Amino acid sequence: KNVLNSYNKDDYILSVGIFEDRKNYLILLKSAYLLKHIYPKIKFIIAGAKTKHTAHLQNNIKLMNLEKNIIFLHNTTDMELINLYSKSKLFLFPSKYEGFGIPILEAISYKCKILLSDIKVFREITENKISYFDTLSCEDLTYHILNVFSKNKNLSENYYLDKKILDNFTSANVSKK
Repeated sequence: KNVLNSYNKDDYILSVGIFEDRKNYLILLKSAYLLKHIYPKIKFIIAGAKTKHTAHLQNNIKLMNLEKNIIFLHNTTDMELINLYSKSKLFLFPSKYEGFGIPILEAISYKCKILLSDIKVFREITENKISYFDTLSCEDLTYHILNVFSKNKNLSENYYLDKKILDNFTSANVSKK
C-alpha cells in the first residue's frame, strides 16, 4: 500500500484494532480535532477490520473536518503492521475495555512510545510503568499526546516500556500463572 510508504518515523500516531465502539476511537477523533489546531499536519492511522461502526466514525471525521488527519487501513498484512509500528511516533490504545491487548505487546517489541487508556488490564500488562489517560476525557488524551510531542525528555520518557516486560508473556511464564 502506498500509504505505508508515504510516512516517515514520527509522522503519525498508530492505533490497531477492530472498528468497534469499545475501542473508543471516537475519543481519538475528538483529540485529533483539538490537536490539529496545534499540529495541522498531525496524522492518526487506525489499522483494523472494518465493521458497521466504521461508517459512524467516518461520519464523525467529516463533521470534524479530519479527512486529512485520520487514515483507516483494513486488511493490513503482518509486514505492513510491522512497518507501521516501526515508523510510528506513538502507539495509542484508547479502549474502554479489553480482554487482554496483544497490540500492546507488539508495540513494546517495536520500541514504540505507548499511550494507553486507564483500564485495569492495561495496567496489569504494563505493570503500571507508563502514563495512562482517562477513557472518557479527550482533554486528558490530548494532554498526554502533547507530552509525547514535547521536547522535554522528562515528559516524553513516560511513554516507553522496556522490552524485558515481554518476558512475562513467554509461553513458559504464562503457563506458570
